[in-house]
Amino acid sequence: MRLLLVDDEDDFRISNARWMMEKGHHVQHIASGAAALSMLQHESFDVAVFDINMPGMSGLELLQRVREDGIDLEIVMLTGEGTLETAVTAMQMGACDFLTKPCSLGDLEHHCQLAADRHQLRKENQQLKAVISRSRCATKLVGRSNGMEAARAMIAKVAPTDSPVLIQGESGTGKEVVAQAIQPSRKLGSNLIGALFVNGHGHANRIGHVTAIAAQREDAIL
Repeated sequence: MRLLLVDDEDDFRISNARWMMEKGHHVQHIASGAAALSMLQHESFDVAVFDINMPGMSGLELLQRVREDGIDLEIVMLTGEGTLETAVTAMQMGACDFLTKPCSLGDLEHHCQLAADRHQLRKENQQLKAVISRSRCATKLVGRSNGMEAARAMIAKVAPTDSPVLIQGESGTGKEVVAQAIQPSRKLGSNLIGALFVNGHGHANRIGHVTAIAAQREDAIL
């Protein structure tokens, strides 16, 4: 877990940072909201803990700035003077949890780990939605001839893999359509290269970002 602790109470902040590091977490700690905001603009974290009552920029002000800037992390709010109204406000502003001091080191770590798990799940959901969106936009192959059915079967076979694919055919036979049908099924994070389409005149045209290389005829994919 990559964790940022923001609290102007040195003893509390340092002791918590030391505990978290001993537990194997990557931890940065800082004493002011303004300095924390600057750090967040240059370094990424899974979770941040903001003390609400800090001089200068308060924890709630820091929370607001982080959300306005679109910085992607989960935020746990911490205060020595917790009220229900403050907790509700923090949650409405985008905090995922709210703790009241004094709290044990183990309790704080537990809540931070829950927040880190939430952050990871949200990222995975965003990646899955991207894959689904790309799949829905996939070009559809039309026709029910034996050649087209063979083409669909070959696309279904090679699309889930990372292997290069060579597709050949005359100009206008649908080479780009086949490449676009293969592309959305490629695994997220696979090495993608430009597609090379070989036209009927023997010329090569590079377009798009697919792991496949080139074209198709109605009766065969080579």
